[in-house]
Amino acid sequence: MLTPDFAAYAGRIHVRFKKPRSGAHVQSLMQDFMSRTAIGCGEAGASLIGHIKCIVEADNGGYLVCSATDSSGRVRCRGSLKDGTCDIDLVLNVLLYGMDRERIEEVVARSSKDLMESEESKVEIEDLDVEEHDHDHEHGEDDDEHDHD
Repeated sequence: MLTPDFAAYAGRIHVRFKKPRSGAHVQSLMQDFMSRTAIGCGEAGASLIGHIKCIVEADNGGYLVCSATDSSGRVRCRGSLKDGTCDIDLVLNVLLYGMDRERIEEVVARSSKDLMESEESKVEIEDLDVEEHDHDHEHGEDDDEHDHD
């Protein structure tokens, strides 16, 4: 049952490393990123984390699926990445209670920036919900124009 304090966030994070990384190193980075995100959400006021999960795909093949279900920082991952990874695309979903969506975005941005900048990498974050929200908003305006008296 959804309550007013439920929030959901979906984002895509693209990371381009300055130099190739081993698969094990990238997996460690992803576990750290997910852990920082879960802990950060807890510290920012999340009363219950339903799920924080990501799917990571690398430019040279392989994938990881990582998840956290509470703010302890424990993360589970499955899959593997190959050595020589230069670019990764990560799709992140956060479902929780007790914080608003904007605050989740802030936590994700801080976790991404803190971790990936230490790797001398370029990080781009795309909010995957923006286009859907804009579409719904435009649709609502069209409905208002066609009121039937």
